[in-house]
Amino acid sequence: GSETVEFEALAQLRHRHAGVRVQVRLDGSGLADVRFLDGWTTVSPGQAAVFYDLANRAVLGGGRIAPAGRLTEQVGAAA
Repeated sequence: GSETVEFEALAQLRHRHAGVRVQVRLDGSGLADVRFLDGWTTVSPGQAAVFYDLANRAVLGGGRIAPAGRLTEQVGAAA
C-alpha cells in the first residue's frame, strides 16, 4: 500500500526566489498537496515549484502546479 508522507520544506516558485515555507503531503498517488505556511498565495497553473530542505541546501522534489493547486509531474520526494 501507499504511505502518506508529510514534511515542511522551502518552496522556490520563481527564479532567484528565496523560497517560502510550505507543508507538503504526498499520498502515494504521484501528486502533492501543498499548503503555504508563510502567507504566499500567488501561484499559477503550469508554474514550477521546487522543494528544498529547511536549510535550503538539498532539493527534495518538485513539479508543476495544477489548476486545483496540486502539483503534477512530481520529480522527487522526501527521503
